[in-house]
Amino acid sequence: MISRSEDDNLYDDDLYVECASCGGGVRRSESFHEGHKDYHSACAGVWQCRVCGTWHETTAKDCYCGEKKP
Repeated sequence: MISRSEDDNLYDDDLYVECASCGGGVRRSESFHEGHKDYHSACAGVWQCRVCGTWHETTAKDCYCGEKKP
């Protein structure tokens, strides 16, 4: 049987991954994936469109769908 604290640790491991650049924790749902590695968006130099989810380089001012950079 898994205790409550062990169960919480398993849950946290599913939510967060390690950034391959800085080593810090980043939410899996907010991480930029490249190959088998995950990154904070700032560490990867990218941003994600809030509307369609497409990733863009930091220099891009807006998305292909028309959404402006946050």
